[in-house]
Amino acid sequence: MEIDELYIEIQANIDEFLSHTKTWFHPRDIWTEYNIKSEEGKRIVRVVLEDKVVNGELQHEGLKYRAYNRDLREINWFDADETDYIRMNLPFGLNRYIKLFSGVVVIAGETGMGKSAWIMDCIFRNLSFNRPQYLFVNDAKDSELKERIIALCEKNDCALPSSDQLVVYERFDKFGDVIVRDGLNYVDYLDVNAEFYSIGQEIDDIFRATGNGLTFIALQKNPKEAIGVGGIYSIKRSQVYIVLSESEDEVWFGQLLLKKTRGKVNKTLDPTGWKWGYDIQNGVKFVVQVR
Repeated sequence: MEIDELYIEIQANIDEFLSHTKTWFHPRDIWTEYNIKSEEGKRIVRVVLEDKVVNGELQHEGLKYRAYNRDLREINWFDADETDYIRMNLPFGLNRYIKLFSGVVVIAGETGMGKSAWIMDCIFRNLSFNRPQYLFVNDAKDSELKERIIALCEKNDCALPSSDQLVVYERFDKFGDVIVRDGLNYVDYLDVNAEFYSIGQEIDDIFRATGNGLTFIALQKNPKEAIGVGGIYSIKRSQVYIVLSESEDEVWFGQLLLKKTRGKVNKTLDPTGWKWGYDIQNGVKFVVQVR
């Protein structure tokens, strides 16, 4: 094959490669994918990549390259309706104080303090919502989950939810790949056994996948820490961050803290830092301190 023909072929291969590669890559990845073994072919790969760096198409650091992502969605803030937010009935009556917009809400709780109970309570309070709710679980068997749902039905004096109201999936990680875009999602719970920053990345992936919907994420919290596993990486993407822990008051079993809030029902009243005492009856029913 003539050098000009080889150059044209490799250039086409690289364009194709870049069309589906959004992360950092090494020239070796292109050699492997297109079976480029000759020294001349490898040289051409480097030349084409460097030309793209000069033209502003690629970023180059060390031995790796990345295609710039310049996709932008313009926000039409001028015509936006400031009263357009997601109206839900939240446990503890939190909807009287906070507004929910599309994005993520994190419920960080110590073991046994009611993360799953909070999630299920929220689901049952919104079964009449005009769209289904999607629950992703990783530590509940089918029979255990049904037992919990039956107990909630008895508590709320309602029939078992239909498949049009509640869809349940088993999932252990990479929730951003399966979150129902623009839907009402619940992750019970996010279990990341890796570096703290990876929790932030997982939550960021969920946030991006949620679109115009809402995803509630249950997260484990160490009793010695103020917020959930992942520290600041677990809080930065949340619009609301709830902490469930042992109560500071011996009267109550647990304590709910609004660690972070963004949208306020009353603009002159900031509920950030507010606390509620609570008990849990039969593993499903919250008895809440009146505010």
